[in-house]
Amino acid sequence: MKYYHLKLGSDIKEIGKLPQCETFVKPGNLIDLNQVDPLMDLPDLPEPKLMAKAKPTTLLDASVVVNSLQFLTVKKDFVEFLQNFLFGVFKSWPIKVHHKNSVLDDYEIFYLPNTSQNQYVDYESSLFYASPLGEWKLLNDPNYKRKYVDISNDDECKQIAENLRSAKLYLKTEKLVLNLKTAKEDLFRLSNLPYTGNGYYVSEKLKKGIEDKGYTGILFEEIEKDQKIEITY
Repeated sequence: MKYYHLKLGSDIKEIGKLPQCETFVKPGNLIDLNQVDPLMDLPDLPEPKLMAKAKPTTLLDASVVVNSLQFLTVKKDFVEFLQNFLFGVFKSWPIKVHHKNSVLDDYEIFYLPNTSQNQYVDYESSLFYASPLGEWKLLNDPNYKRKYVDISNDDECKQIAENLRSAKLYLKTEKLVLNLKTAKEDLFRLSNLPYTGNGYYVSEKLKKGIEDKGYTGILFEEIEKDQKIEITY
């Protein structure tokens, strides 16, 4: 089954203004979800404010307060629609979106707390390396060689990244290999990957369902468009 990287829409005719939100009424604190059980605790929810010319699309770019690689700011009916498809445990919270002189109360923040990198990232075939700050300045130096790092799973990836940061180095990806031969979900999320491949992915089936419904503000990007990613179906 083919998959697409779910991205925020950028068609001005559809979204009205890019970015759709540049400020907020309340910042909230969704970072707390990394520290507590996201299915038990109510987070400090943000209240984004749409630009006057922005259109309230199905998927909203609220990046000023919502990390779209972790959370989706979507219409409530879209969350209901998603439940006709196959994916893991999810959580959603109603939020207020401010637009002009109105408060839109038909939006929710959607979240998949369980990520799928251990299932679908082929760590041993991927290439990760330790990068100094400003590596681009060194790429033309014939004596400069990248220091590659062996990683076998998600926990190891997080630990190595933390260790490198303490040495003022950054874990980066030269090649990310995804093996989706066994994937059956219509929606999953990848996280904690070094600079490449994070975010939500949708199946061909879900993509078609979204298009048939005419939902707006959504871009389906071919995974292979990212030249660092290799994929196997």
